Amino acid sequence: TVRGVRKVGPNLELDLMTRDGALNAWLQGWGNQPVPEAWIGLEVRARGVAGARANARRQLTGVTLHVPGESYLEFLEPVPTDLFARETHSIGNLLAAEGGRSSARLVKVSGVVTFAHTNGSMALQDQTGGLWLKLPAPSAALGQKIEAVGFPAPGSFLPTLEMARVRVVGPAPLPEPVRAAPAALLSGELDGRRVQVEGQLLENLAQLPRPYLTLQEAGILFHVFFGQDEPHHALARYKPGSRMAVTGVCQVQTDE
Repeated sequence: TVRGVRKVGPNLELDLMTRDGALNAWLQGWGNQPVPEAWIGLEVRARGVAGARANARRQLTGVTLHVPGESYLEFLEPVPTDLFARETHSIGNLLAAEGGRSSARLVKVSGVVTFAHTNGSMALQDQTGGLWLKLPAPSAALGQKIEAVGFPAPGSFLPTLEMARVRVVGPAPLPEPVRAAPAALLSGELDGRRVQVEGQLLENLAQLPRPYLTLQEAGILFHVFFGQDEPHHALARYKPGSRMAVTGVCQVQTDE
């Protein structure tokens, strides 16, 4: 299965998933043609020359298949003209058909962007739930409705989409936040959803490169991060001891 495709100079680099594991393939001579993202999620039979990859210590790290040209690829199903032309799945049932396991099947979801950071981290939400994505670069802004296609995989609390691609549909209103106590956030049921939480400000770290606030409520500590690089002076006005209500997207972090 083709899980990813990107252009490197005049060649294409393909991420393939086989029954025995992941495989990297280089397709030569692609030239100035656009990246064929419609290949993602398709079953393919590739012919080429295998070469070993090694690190600086001459230890084997993987295998690369060198494919001479496009004619050496045989797709086992029709290539669609549009990567996003497929059925839309609800976020809340993203892994239901896979029994909670990772899937080799490409899936599309649609929702409103409720959080977007300059590092490519993004949250979106539909009527059934929320979803966190990690993209190589920012692809949409807060309050935009998007379509996202990728490979469903389990996360700590929520499933995610690996190797995701995103397309902006247009502006949309943000979902109403769920008013919740910090204790309710720890269950994971609100992970990825837009929430509003109250607490007392304990610490204001506005001076850090990525500033954040630490709040406490009913003995529970939680951090407040920001989607963009907020000006330090704008955050410095919040003084420890202040009572605050914050609205944002819940993300429960666990120790690995």
